[in-house]
Amino acid sequence: MALHVVDRAFRLSPGQLFDLVLDVESYPRFVPWWEAARVIRREPPPAPDRPGAYETEQVVSLKVVRQRFVSRTTYLRPDWIEVRAADGLFRAFLLRWAFRPVGDGDCEVDLAVDFQFRSRHLARFASVLSGEAVRMLMHAFEHEAERRYHAAGGVDAGPGSASAIHPMPAGVR
Repeated sequence: MALHVVDRAFRLSPGQLFDLVLDVESYPRFVPWWEAARVIRREPPPAPDRPGAYETEQVVSLKVVRQRFVSRTTYLRPDWIEVRAADGLFRAFLLRWAFRPVGDGDCEVDLAVDFQFRSRHLARFASVLSGEAVRMLMHAFEHEAERRYHAAGGVDAGPGSASAIHPMPAGVR
Protein backbone atom coordinates (compact mmCIF):
# COMPACT_ATOMS: atom_id res chain seq x y z
CA MET A 1 0.00 0.00 0.00
CA ALA A 2 1.08 3.62 -0.55
CA LEU A 3 1.20 5.78 2.59
CA HIS A 4 1.21 9.56 2.23
CA VAL A 5 1.09 12.11 5.05
CA VAL A 6 0.47 15.86 4.83
CA ASP A 7 0.15 18.25 7.74
CA ARG A 8 -0.87 21.90 7.91
CA ALA A 9 -1.47 24.47 10.61
CA PHE A 10 -4.57 26.65 10.21
CA ARG A 11 -5.85 29.75 11.92
CA LEU A 12 -9.21 28.07 12.38
CA SER A 13 -10.56 25.98 15.23
CA PRO A 14 -10.43 22.17 15.18
CA GLY A 15 -14.26 22.18 15.17
CA GLN A 16 -14.44 24.31 12.01
CA LEU A 17 -12.00 22.09 10.12
CA PHE A 18 -13.67 18.94 11.46
CA ASP A 19 -17.05 20.16 10.19
CA LEU A 20 -15.57 20.94 6.76
CA VAL A 21 -14.01 17.49 6.38
CA LEU A 22 -17.08 15.67 7.74
CA ASP A 23 -19.28 17.37 5.10
CA VAL A 24 -18.55 14.69 2.47
CA GLU A 25 -21.62 15.54 0.41
CA SER A 26 -20.05 18.90 -0.49
CA TYR A 27 -16.81 17.33 -1.83
CA PRO A 28 -17.96 17.29 -5.49
CA ARG A 29 -18.16 21.08 -5.35
CA PHE A 30 -14.50 21.61 -4.38
CA VAL A 31 -12.45 18.39 -4.72
CA PRO A 32 -11.45 18.12 -8.41
CA TRP A 33 -11.89 14.39 -8.97
CA TRP A 34 -15.00 13.84 -6.81
CA GLU A 35 -18.11 13.63 -9.01
CA ALA A 36 -20.67 12.56 -6.41
CA ALA A 37 -21.02 11.76 -2.72
CA ARG A 38 -24.19 10.71 -0.93
CA VAL A 39 -24.51 9.54 2.66
CA ILE A 40 -26.53 6.33 2.58
CA ARG A 41 -26.57 5.47 6.30
CA ARG A 42 -25.83 7.39 9.51
CA GLU A 43 -25.04 6.16 13.02
CA PRO A 44 -24.90 9.18 15.36
CA PRO A 45 -22.49 9.04 18.30
CA PRO A 46 -24.16 7.20 21.21
CA ALA A 47 -22.54 9.70 23.63
CA PRO A 48 -20.41 12.86 23.27
CA ASP A 49 -17.17 10.96 23.92
CA ARG A 50 -18.03 8.05 21.60
CA PRO A 51 -17.47 7.79 17.82
CA GLY A 52 -20.22 8.22 15.26
CA ALA A 53 -20.23 6.71 11.77
CA TYR A 54 -21.77 6.95 8.34
CA GLU A 55 -21.52 5.20 4.99
CA THR A 56 -21.15 7.11 1.76
CA GLU A 57 -21.61 6.15 -1.86
CA GLN A 58 -19.06 8.11 -3.89
CA VAL A 59 -18.00 8.49 -7.49
CA VAL A 60 -14.48 9.54 -8.43
CA SER A 61 -13.10 10.26 -11.87
CA LEU A 62 -9.37 9.88 -12.43
CA LYS A 63 -8.90 10.97 -16.05
CA VAL A 64 -9.70 7.70 -17.87
CA VAL A 65 -11.25 5.87 -14.90
CA ARG A 66 -14.66 6.67 -13.42
CA GLN A 67 -15.49 4.53 -10.41
CA ARG A 68 -18.21 4.24 -7.79
CA PHE A 69 -17.32 2.98 -4.31
CA VAL A 70 -18.77 2.87 -0.81
CA SER A 71 -16.81 4.12 2.16
CA ARG A 72 -17.37 3.89 5.91
CA THR A 73 -16.47 6.93 7.97
CA THR A 74 -16.01 6.91 11.73
CA TYR A 75 -15.39 10.11 13.66
CA LEU A 76 -14.96 11.62 17.09
CA ARG A 77 -15.77 15.33 17.15
CA PRO A 78 -13.56 17.41 16.95
CA ASP A 79 -10.50 15.14 17.16
CA TRP A 80 -10.42 12.78 14.17
CA ILE A 81 -12.16 11.38 11.11
CA GLU A 82 -11.28 8.01 9.55
CA VAL A 83 -12.52 6.80 6.16
CA ARG A 84 -12.17 3.20 4.96
CA ALA A 85 -13.19 1.54 1.71
CA ALA A 86 -12.68 -1.96 0.35
CA ASP A 87 -14.87 -2.19 -2.73
CA GLY A 88 -14.99 -0.89 -6.26
CA LEU A 89 -11.85 1.06 -7.05
CA PHE A 90 -9.84 0.10 -3.96
CA ARG A 91 -8.56 -3.18 -2.58
CA ALA A 92 -7.91 -1.20 0.60
CA PHE A 93 -8.27 2.47 1.43
CA LEU A 94 -7.66 4.36 4.66
CA LEU A 95 -7.81 8.12 5.02
CA ARG A 96 -7.31 9.60 8.49
CA TRP A 97 -7.69 13.24 9.49
CA ALA A 98 -6.49 14.39 12.93
CA PHE A 99 -7.27 17.86 14.32
CA ARG A 100 -5.22 19.26 17.21
CA PRO A 101 -5.65 22.67 18.82
CA VAL A 102 -2.51 24.82 18.83
CA GLY A 103 -2.08 28.32 20.13
CA ASP A 104 -5.06 30.60 20.57
CA GLY A 105 -7.89 29.02 18.55
CA ASP A 106 -5.65 27.59 15.84
CA CYS A 107 -5.47 24.01 14.64
CA GLU A 108 -2.93 21.58 13.22
CA VAL A 109 -4.37 19.12 10.72
CA ASP A 110 -2.69 15.84 9.82
CA LEU A 111 -3.93 13.91 6.81
CA ALA A 112 -2.67 10.35 6.30
CA VAL A 113 -3.77 8.36 3.25
CA ASP A 114 -2.93 4.70 2.68
CA PHE A 115 -4.47 2.86 -0.27
CA GLN A 116 -4.14 0.06 -2.78
CA PHE A 117 -6.03 -0.03 -6.07
CA ARG A 118 -7.57 -3.26 -7.36
CA SER A 119 -6.21 -2.71 -10.86
CA ARG A 120 -2.45 -3.30 -11.30
CA HIS A 121 -2.43 -0.88 -14.23
CA LEU A 122 -4.07 1.85 -12.18
CA ALA A 123 -1.78 1.08 -9.23
CA ARG A 124 1.31 1.67 -11.40
CA PHE A 125 -0.14 4.91 -12.77
CA ALA A 126 -1.21 6.08 -9.30
CA SER A 127 2.09 5.28 -7.61
CA VAL A 128 3.67 8.09 -9.60
CA LEU A 129 0.91 10.61 -8.87
CA SER A 130 -0.45 9.60 -5.46
CA GLY A 131 1.77 11.86 -3.33
CA GLU A 132 0.79 14.82 -5.47
CA ALA A 133 -2.89 13.81 -5.31
CA VAL A 134 -2.80 13.83 -1.49
CA ARG A 135 -1.20 17.30 -1.52
CA MET A 136 -3.90 18.43 -3.99
CA LEU A 137 -6.57 17.07 -1.66
CA MET A 138 -5.21 19.10 1.27
CA HIS A 139 -4.96 22.13 -1.02
CA ALA A 140 -8.63 21.73 -2.03
CA PHE A 141 -9.62 21.74 1.65
CA GLU A 142 -7.46 24.82 2.29
CA HIS A 143 -9.28 26.69 -0.46
CA GLU A 144 -12.70 25.51 0.72
CA ALA A 145 -11.90 26.58 4.30
CA GLU A 146 -11.03 30.02 2.91
CA ARG A 147 -14.28 30.18 0.95
CA ARG A 148 -16.47 28.79 3.71
CA TYR A 149 -15.15 30.71 6.71
CA HIS A 150 -13.83 33.92 5.20
CA ALA A 151 -15.82 37.15 5.64
CA ALA A 152 -15.20 40.68 4.33
CA GLY A 153 -12.02 42.24 5.67
CA GLY A 154 -10.36 38.91 6.50
CA VAL A 155 -12.45 38.26 9.60
CA ASP A 156 -13.89 34.80 10.13
CA ALA A 157 -17.66 34.59 10.02
CA GLY A 158 -17.90 32.14 12.92
CA PRO A 159 -18.19 33.35 16.52
CA GLY A 160 -15.18 32.82 18.76
CA SER A 161 -12.88 31.72 15.95
CA ALA A 162 -9.55 32.98 14.73
CA SER A 163 -9.49 36.05 12.52
CA ALA A 164 -7.24 34.73 9.73
CA ILE A 165 -8.18 31.73 7.65
CA HIS A 166 -4.98 31.10 5.72
CA PRO A 167 -2.69 28.22 6.70
CA MET A 168 0.05 29.39 9.02
CA PRO A 169 3.61 29.52 7.68
CA ALA A 170 5.53 26.27 8.13
CA GLY A 171 7.79 27.68 10.84
CA VAL A 172 4.85 28.69 13.04
CA ARG A 173 3.77 25.19 14.01
